[in-house]
Amino acid sequence: MNMATELTDILAAPERLVTDTRLEFRRVALEHVERAAHVATPRIFVDLSATRDIDASGLGVLVLLQKLLRRKAGPQQKKIPWQPSRHVSL
Repeated sequence: MNMATELTDILAAPERLVTDTRLEFRRVALEHVERAAHVATPRIFVDLSATRDIDASGLGVLVLLQKLLRRKAGPQQKKIPWQPSRHVSL
């Protein structure tokens, strides 16, 4: 398999990332994770600039995405540098 070296993907979160919207957001996010699986250093930015409300289930989806990407990135990419922004880096 020929892997690209890097991918920067932006995933826009809904205005309300809550129980009612989490399943659709999770489905779309997992598609982004699948695309990221084909590069050496996968990185997805979640754009939260339009998001006004996040509940525990929405936070759970963000944590799940971070765990999946860290697993796919392997041990060399475990530490992701903190960069303040209006996006969440996963």
